[in-house]
Amino acid sequence: MPGKHEKTIRFHGRFSAAAIFTGAAPNKPACDLGKAYPAEAGVKNFLRTLDFSPASVVVEDKNELSKRKDLQIKLLSVAKPEKFGKNSIKIGNVVMRLDGIDFAKMHVLSKMNESWNRVIYEIFLKGEHDNYKMIFDETE
Repeated sequence: MPGKHEKTIRFHGRFSAAAIFTGAAPNKPACDLGKAYPAEAGVKNFLRTLDFSPASVVVEDKNELSKRKDLQIKLLSVAKPEKFGKNSIKIGNVVMRLDGIDFAKMHVLSKMNESWNRVIYEIFLKGEHDNYKMIFDETE
């Protein structure tokens, strides 16, 4: 039975899974995404924690895989991403700082642009660590 800050959400589609949101406080939810992956992906555990503070939002992922694999994360944006500093990306009025994962590349999604009539950017991140953070700070 879910606790005070716990909620179960069922995802349906190609893979059906349940994610349980927990957390010490409403502004720090955590989600177990491990069961959202098929067995052949080799994901034993995948915990995503969000920390919503007044100054920033931190997305922290901790995962355990059955065998070592490079991590790949894809993000979408309608604002053009710009490399900003050593391991940061500026997206509109937000700077995403990366810890334990690196910016790999970005490109424009032409097929989605035709459907949405808007430029959509795909941002690729890569890493070798099981734990990483994406820290989002608003710029002035």
